[in-house]
This record gives sequence, C-alpha cells and structure tokens, in this order.
Amino acid sequence: MHVHIRIERRWIRGDVDKPKTKASKAPVAMSEVLAAYLLAWRRETKYGKDTDWIFASDRSKGKSPRVGNMLVRSYLYPAAVKAGVLTEATQKVKRLDKETGKEVEVEKVTYFDKNGKRVKRFGFHQFRHSLSSFLTTKKKVDPKTAQTALRQSNVAFTLNCYTQTDNEELVAAQNLMLDAIFETGTGVVQ
Repeated sequence: MHVHIRIERRWIRGDVDKPKTKASKAPVAMSEVLAAYLLAWRRETKYGKDTDWIFASDRSKGKSPRVGNMLVRSYLYPAAVKAGVLTEATQKVKRLDKETGKEVEVEKVTYFDKNGKRVKRFGFHQFRHSLSSFLTTKKKVDPKTAQTALRQSNVAFTLNCYTQTDNEELVAAQNLMLDAIFETGTGVVQ
C-alpha cells in the first residue's frame, strides 16, 4: 500500500493560498512509518481535524500553523543538543520588557557545533541538505530519487547545491584508488 501526503494549501507569512505550481500540488510519497507517527500526533494534538494544520499554533487556536522559527527554538535545537549534534551555553542578559518598559534579566542560550563554532543558522532547511547527502553518498540511492524526494526541479541542482560528501567517503575513495595502483587490497603503501 502506498501512502501519500496531499498538498492542498500553502502558508507564507500569514497568507493562505493554493500551492503555486502544478509540481508543488503533486502528492508527496510517505512511508508507513512516518504515516504512523503523524497519525499518533493527530490523536495527541488539540487540533486533529481533517481541516486543521498538522502542526497548528496554540496561539491562534489552530487557525494557522506554528511558525518555523518557533518550532526550531522549541523542538529542533533541544533535539540537536540531545542527539549530540550541538552543545549549548546559557548566560544571563538584561533586556527591555516591551510591555512594561522595564529592564529584566533573561537567559540567553547560544548553540555551538561539534567544533565549538557558534551556530548562527540552524533550521529545517538543513534537513534538505542532510537528506540529499545521506541518500546519495551514504546509502547510494539514485540521485534522481534524492532530487524527487526534495521536490527540486533538476538533479544537477540537487547534486551541486545540496549534496556534500564526508571524510569517510573521501578516504574510502582514496583507498580504492590506492588499491588499484599498488594492488595491495589494503589501501596501504608497503
């Protein structure tokens, strides 16, 4: 059985409209595992009707989706810290309260990558790059499949702009070449 996500509307900065193009209206293939998670979410959320947004905003009482940056701050950053992808540092800073006009002390969280470099941009878009790289370089999936999964218009764009290799893949490629040159079968010069 094949399960699909139907794309019926889009939401951009408060504007609800039909999808822009014929391609963006096309159904999205969905695994049964993802479907099960989404159905479980639908049973748990306050806004689980057919007409509700999948990730509806509590603030608007389900009339609009949650804003991406709020999802990133509330869920994605903490999940990345828990997974060991990022680390965090908290410090107290003073800010002006917009409602009272008084200075208040708040906690500011800063995130860092594995190399200790401050992370300034981190969000759902990185999943697109990760998916492309994972599928093509790690799992050796056909690049056309990765392009289709990302719903991009051409495979060259997907490979040039979204797919990156990693050091393990580079070293493995070097070892293949060394094996061919030195016929050692080990990738090691003797």
